[in-house]
Amino acid sequence: YSLLATATTLVVCFAGVAMIIYAVGAITAFFVGGGFLEVRAQMRLQKAVGRLRDHVIVCGAGSLGFHAVERFLAEGTPLLVVDNGDAHLDHLRGRFPRVLYVRGDGTDLDVLRAAGLERARGVVACLPVDNDNLVVVVTTRQENPGARILARASDPEAAARLGRAGAHGVVAPGLVGGMRVASEAIRPTVVRFIDLAFGH
Repeated sequence: YSLLATATTLVVCFAGVAMIIYAVGAITAFFVGGGFLEVRAQMRLQKAVGRLRDHVIVCGAGSLGFHAVERFLAEGTPLLVVDNGDAHLDHLRGRFPRVLYVRGDGTDLDVLRAAGLERARGVVACLPVDNDNLVVVVTTRQENPGARILARASDPEAAARLGRAGAHGVVAPGLVGGMRVASEAIRPTVVRFIDLAFGH
């Protein structure tokens, strides 16, 4: 045995022990740190999404999307939320822990397919940018022509474009909010009657 061979053997042994210690530490951290539970939760979520049929996809969990989800859940409508914002999804899951979601860009065809676009009965485009909602409308029209499509618009011109692209209904929150404020000021009794009639 030469000195070089002995030194090489020692280096290989130390490197092997170090790799084993690192691997054991990484595996332990994965289980203890919650990574394992997170992976299991993600797998359960993917299974639940795969079983969805005849559901509504809500693209965007901002203010409008959040209230739409709240209403859908109150009506017992099966739904799935698509959003790429951690803050939006955390807020949504904090209020509705069992809501199904796909983390990703609502304008991405692969994300929409992962959300079961071809099996959905409706799509609600609540993204903050009108052009993004336009992409969702066109994509849904191409991939699932039978789905009912609703979209958010920031102004009448965008609403007209979304309607021409195939949206069955377009909501402009600014316009609706302004009309509501004016109606409350002019005819509050009528507004309250309509609210009661629709269960608000």
